[in-house]
Amino acid sequence: MNTAAAIEIAVAAVLRQFATLGEGVVVRPWQSLASDPTWKKSKDRSFPMVSVQCTAPATEDGNPAIQIATCRVICGTWNDDDQDHSQVRAMYEEAERVLMELFGAFRTGNDADDVYAAFKAELEANANAATFADWALRWEGGDAPMSGDGANFMGVSIVVHFRNPAFC
Repeated sequence: MNTAAAIEIAVAAVLRQFATLGEGVVVRPWQSLASDPTWKKSKDRSFPMVSVQCTAPATEDGNPAIQIATCRVICGTWNDDDQDHSQVRAMYEEAERVLMELFGAFRTGNDADDVYAAFKAELEANANAATFADWALRWEGGDAPMSGDGANFMGVSIVVHFRNPAFC
């Protein structure tokens, strides 16, 4: 599995397990839609939803051995169902809370934190073990809220740093 897909699956897994996103929210790891049991091929773009999208790995500071991938978590609702934006805000707050807990556990070295342990287990299950033998997280922050095409969106991002085993 490619690295970005593995990161998407790990982020989606901790959101499903630890975030209280609300009833009927579909969590969509962009490259692995079928991994969400609520996703239906016949109804791909259902709302409310949380879309997990990770960039392809890129070098950091020109060093090919160190790679980064930014993972955006985008919460979305239909405007007709969420005119005051309270549902999209609540989803965003939960996604941000879980990602902050993940980042905080990484920063403090708390390997026993449930969110951290679940994230790490998903990475190890879905990616080359050498890729994530030495990895780190960086808080990226969020996007400005927006509305478009009848939907409301809010997003937050976290950056995963790791070693490219081909260059180490």
